[in-house]
Amino acid sequence: MTNNSSDLSYNEALLKIRQLTSEIEGLDGDLDSLIDKVKELKSLILHCESKVMDAEVEIRDIFEEE
Repeated sequence: MTNNSSDLSYNEALLKIRQLTSEIEGLDGDLDSLIDKVKELKSLILHCESKVMDAEVEIRDIFEEE
């Protein structure tokens, strides 16, 4: 993987997901490259899920403060 997904913002990770998806769609039978890209894609998706869950907790906390 070229980037450590934990260093990326949600928007940067989402952009990378879109880029990888396009690259995967354009692959022409290169199985090794496909596997590498799918692994990176999984890592980015998990990173985004974590960011969303963290945001949900933070927003819930904001409303509970009132």
